[in-house]
Amino acid sequence: VIDKQQDHWWVLACAWTTDTGPRSRMLYFGRVETRDMLRQVQARYLVADACVAQDRRFRPADVDRDCAEFGWRALRGFGRKSWTMRDEAANMMVNFPHSDPRVAQFQGVEVFYYEFSGDYFKDILATALEGKGDVRFELPEDCNPLFLEHLKGEAKVEIRSGVWEWREVKVNAPNHGLDCAAMMLCVATIAGIVRFVPPKGDK
Repeated sequence: VIDKQQDHWWVLACAWTTDTGPRSRMLYFGRVETRDMLRQVQARYLVADACVAQDRRFRPADVDRDCAEFGWRALRGFGRKSWTMRDEAANMMVNFPHSDPRVAQFQGVEVFYYEFSGDYFKDILATALEGKGDVRFELPEDCNPLFLEHLKGEAKVEIRSGVWEWREVKVNAPNHGLDCAAMMLCVATIAGIVRFVPPKGDK
């Protein structure tokens, strides 16, 4: 997954397995300076084009260009919690933490992107990093220390009585690793690697 910035990108690559439940292992996290370098990282870790997702919040036209040229997907985080869609397996309407595929156009080429709840996937990440829940998010011994720093860039705070949201701990605190990891969990959920189970009564 790719978090686009003004003149660079932050990239997270992970390997997934479902042999013992959904489990992710970080392969790479770092700052990338050029589009060519993005493709080099993708090739190094053998990531299929359809498995690459770039954040569409900043300069969406540039992101759409990349997706049209390379066959990538795009993501856009929102404060909302859910999107109601039909669960084909259960044959009922369910509130998912992401949308169905949206379609944009770039020079006549269709580009697919998804909207998602950033807070939902940050909750899943926090639980996984604590070794709780069904999902495992494993970090290598030589994990980039910037990733660990970025995880501390936001905290879940009570903004009003009974309402909690993820917020920056200070203005412009680096949180790109956190955002990338949330996007990674979103992609895994859309792909069916991580199975979304709606809370009881939330259907």
